[in-house]
Amino acid sequence: MFETLPRLEPRCGSWICTSPTGHVVETFMKPKAQQALDAGWKVQTAQQYLAGLNARNTSKPSTP
Repeated sequence: MFETLPRLEPRCGSWICTSPTGHVVETFMKPKAQQALDAGWKVQTAQQYLAGLNARNTSKPSTP
């Protein structure tokens, strides 16, 4: 399956790359993000990654 590198949103300057084993890195360089994607890593813009992180955290009940 061919995946394309997500385009950065306005005011978003980096990609978050997650390896198949769960290792997470941030890159500001498009060639490095593409390299990670080609190697089978999940690549999201920082905005996408943080939105997903917030969604997971808001689904858990908060404690007083």
